[in-house]
Amino acid sequence: MNGELILTVQRDFMAYVIFNRPEKRNALNFQMLQMLPGVLKTLFANPELRVIIFKGSGGKAFCAGGDISEFKQYGESREAAEKWHEVLTGAIESVYNRFCCKTPRFELGRIWKKRYRQR
Repeated sequence: MNGELILTVQRDFMAYVIFNRPEKRNALNFQMLQMLPGVLKTLFANPELRVIIFKGSGGKAFCAGGDISEFKQYGESREAAEKWHEVLTGAIESVYNRFCCKTPRFELGRIWKKRYRQR
């Protein structure tokens, strides 16, 4: 895969959002959190899109969470911590507001074994 941190692939009514930091188990860094709302906004502009699948590159991990190696950098000043919080909140809201509070509802599934539904 190339050097982009978040990749998208669209096929017909389906899109993949691929976190592309396999060397860090696809942990979300500050730059990825900044990118995510724009990536999703672009995908949501396609009226034919019905499914978005989030996955991680490299085959070892979907996403390890936040990249803790950056926490110190963004915790050194109040301004930096507030910026981190603003970007993190924006990324979460870009996913949550779109999927969890509207119809059709958000579904999370493990494709090979189990399926979980939000109720």
